[in-house]
Amino acid sequence: MRALWDESEKLYPAIGASPKEHVLQWSFPSGGFGIVAHLEHDKTVLNWQGLADPAHLLR
Repeated sequence: MRALWDESEKLYPAIGASPKEHVLQWSFPSGGFGIVAHLEHDKTVLNWQGLADPAHLLR
């Protein structure tokens, strides 16, 4: 997961996003936010149902 966060640090500041590294979250000027997360256990897969990309959530 650290690699995904490191890659996001290369991209998101260019579009005005602010990092909150302690919670692996980005805040965007539009008011939206993105969360860097992962699926730890198969049994929690339904917690991610309906999300476009469970590795990198944008809401």
